[in-house]
Amino acid sequence: MQQTKQRSTRSKPQREGQKKRTQHPYRTRNRQSGRDTHHTKTPAPTPTEQRTDAKADAHRDRRTETHWDPYYGKKDIAELSAKFITHLFQSPPFPSRTDRPQAYLPFFIAYAIRCTELTDEIVYAALVLVQRIKSRFPGTTPSSGHRLFIGCLMLASKFLCDWTYSNKGWRKIAQNIYTLREINRLERDICKNLEWDITMDSTTIYSFGALLNHDFAGDAEGPYPTYPIHAAAKRETLHPLDYSN
Repeated sequence: MQQTKQRSTRSKPQREGQKKRTQHPYRTRNRQSGRDTHHTKTPAPTPTEQRTDAKADAHRDRRTETHWDPYYGKKDIAELSAKFITHLFQSPPFPSRTDRPQAYLPFFIAYAIRCTELTDEIVYAALVLVQRIKSRFPGTTPSSGHRLFIGCLMLASKFLCDWTYSNKGWRKIAQNIYTLREINRLERDICKNLEWDITMDSTTIYSFGALLNHDFAGDAEGPYPTYPIHAAAKRETLHPLDYSN
């Protein structure tokens, strides 16, 4: 007598699902309850994931360390630059359009140096340009030194560094106090009024930096000296200069 093969009463999707469940590497069948039990085991992180986690932890630690430091570890160079600019132009410590604490001139300078990660030599080169502007336009009285410093730092970075930020990036470095159009105009105005006299050698930078550290560094409160015009080009003033905010 020929035996007939019994067909399963379950449908094809149910059978495939049962097959997949039995092949799942992190799932077993509980004999007592008859239900599937999931393992809590997770795969080990890949080397790329480990490096990413390490970078995130380092970034979080760095933010925690500098969270309460408005100078971001750049207090000496920031205060030196702020003293020099304030002495040179008798400008107030805040720009006219904002009075938030981050816009205080030493904090503003420290934030810019921290964001760009520029060396002290580039900052000294920016202050050389500030000195040249004062020498060429002795009657210039900007309402604050923020615009002047960020413009000179931008030009010094573009002249001395192989890689630098775009003007859109410099707007963010300036804490969005100025618009992109103002940043572009600032760069053009400084180059035009200095007649592109923005070149300098390492001797000029280091000697001027030594003068600044001697007279403005630390707890020096003045009276501050007025430097001779050895870093500025001796050219005739052609038109007035306006760096007011």
